[in-house]
Amino acid sequence: MTEEKEIVDLVAKLYRTFKKVGVQRVVSALDVLCRKNIDNYESKVISFIKLKVCEAYGVNEDDMNRSVIMYDAFDCRDLIIVLVKKHLDIKHLQLSSLFGKKGHSLVSRALNDFKNKNEKIKEHKIYLENYAKINPEIDTYKQTIK
Repeated sequence: MTEEKEIVDLVAKLYRTFKKVGVQRVVSALDVLCRKNIDNYESKVISFIKLKVCEAYGVNEDDMNRSVIMYDAFDCRDLIIVLVKKHLDIKHLQLSSLFGKKGHSLVSRALNDFKNKNEKIKEHKIYLENYAKINPEIDTYKQTIK
């Protein structure tokens, strides 16, 4: 009986919070909490992806958390997003928060840009070669840590 009362109290508080600040802000806050609770497996895979992609581009991992990034760091961050999205089931907001961003547009843009890459364009070719090289390494790494 006390469990039911606790559940009703929790739902009532949640409802009041939705009315007060809005559903979108509550969902965003919950996504941040989820990101903080990424399990050990996911954090290892994300760290591995970041390491390999940063090595491929010769970029420092901290460079991707800046508000303005250019050139190789931009492609590096986009490739990390594409690979993490491919290998792990992570929401857009959760993935963008890995780079200190609050919206889903960063992830959506990176995924759409990846679909439009063309091997005939030099910059795209380098990106796609890095993708082709790193992707199987991630598969191998995931099998070793399971």
